[in-house]
Amino acid sequence: MEKIEEKRATSLIGRRREVLENTLDHQLVDLKTQSQTMMKTAVIVGGIFFVGYLLFKSFASKKEETKTVELGGKKYSMMQESERENESGIVRMIKDYMAVFLMSLAKQKLMEFLSKQGIVSPSANNNTL
Repeated sequence: MEKIEEKRATSLIGRRREVLENTLDHQLVDLKTQSQTMMKTAVIVGGIFFVGYLLFKSFASKKEETKTVELGGKKYSMMQESERENESGIVRMIKDYMAVFLMSLAKQKLMEFLSKQGIVSPSANNNTL
């Protein structure tokens, strides 16, 4: 009688162990999937910000000048940014408007993507520049 009870107990423990192993395996797979999705989202968001930054820098370009200054007998070189002198105010204004428009478009697309991924609520997409 005791042997039968021992066998039942060991088989019950074995079944519980299998159930726990299966549960842990499923949780591990879910965690891997979620982390991959989050990493893809982070890479996409970072890429969008990087492209936006490059666009902004290309439209708001400035010319760099190197100047040499002598202090206390030592020469130091300095990088100084100055706006292009040959650009008119209208061209600068058009570039600024284009940069703002492209940044707002990038923000809108980013918010749509994030709301589809469930990271941001769809109501947060209503904020515009």
